[in-house]
Amino acid sequence: TEVEFDFVGSLLAGLGARGQSYAGVAVSSGFDAQAPGLFPGGIPGVLPPGLHDVRFSDREVILVRTDLPASEFRVLGSGSAAFAARYPIPIAGSVLEAINSYAYVDIEMSGRTFRALSTHLDPNVAAVQEAQAAEFIAVADASPFPQIVLGDFNSPAAGTGTSTYLDMLAAGFGDSWLEKGAGEGFTSHQAPDLLNDASALAGRNDRLVGQRPVL
Repeated sequence: TEVEFDFVGSLLAGLGARGQSYAGVAVSSGFDAQAPGLFPGGIPGVLPPGLHDVRFSDREVILVRTDLPASEFRVLGSGSAAFAARYPIPIAGSVLEAINSYAYVDIEMSGRTFRALSTHLDPNVAAVQEAQAAEFIAVADASPFPQIVLGDFNSPAAGTGTSTYLDMLAAGFGDSWLEKGAGEGFTSHQAPDLLNDASALAGRNDRLVGQRPVL
């Protein structure tokens, strides 16, 4: 496979250009599909017009700083996995699986040890998303350290969608925006390329950051 767009690589390059030192220490693989695609106008500088074999690979990645002394910041371990909860996607006589995943890293920072967990839960099937959230909570429960969880949960903080947001609160995770934030705290509905001139932020349904117990 010839990689044309590597978002992790682009992010690391952008950080490096700004003098920031980071590396990916926890990487999990999720949805991965390959199929022919017709590009009548091509992609300038990437693909000429025509039919091309295209592959999309989704990953969950946690980056950590690499420029701090071990006395201030140290990675103790990491892990990742795909969720068991998933569903089939029939496409052109084939069946793909909608796979989401999670990653975590154990950190010792300034004398405190904790586990940071990140995920992107399914946005399309409520029952699958809620089952993934239950798996994610179980992974956090298994940690010997206090936990901080963050991710794209696709669950409105207003409690008007899936039960995921409320399930996380019931599991003991705090909503850090309610505790420390100011204003509406909207996180979603910008244009996919983020190039919209006027902000379209309209909901707090993607990002939940919590910790238990309090560090």
